[in-house]
Amino acid sequence: MLGYTDILNQLRIDPGQRTLGELLQDREAALHEIRLLRREIERLRHALEDQYSLRISRCVSVNSLSLGLGRVLSGTNKD
Repeated sequence: MLGYTDILNQLRIDPGQRTLGELLQDREAALHEIRLLRREIERLRHALEDQYSLRISRCVSVNSLSLGLGRVLSGTNKD
């Protein structure tokens, strides 16, 4: 498998100096690289969404605890 920069260098070569077989191989390599990059983007997107969700739930938990503690300290707790 060619790396990202390798495939870019291959695609920059003048197609008039390449055989049809080489051009088709470059096309397949580019397709494979695009698929890998899309999968990586999706993986990173899910990881960021999970981190964001975890932070939100932590903030909600901290805010709930703060409100409850404030009520207890002020004597307005109805429990």
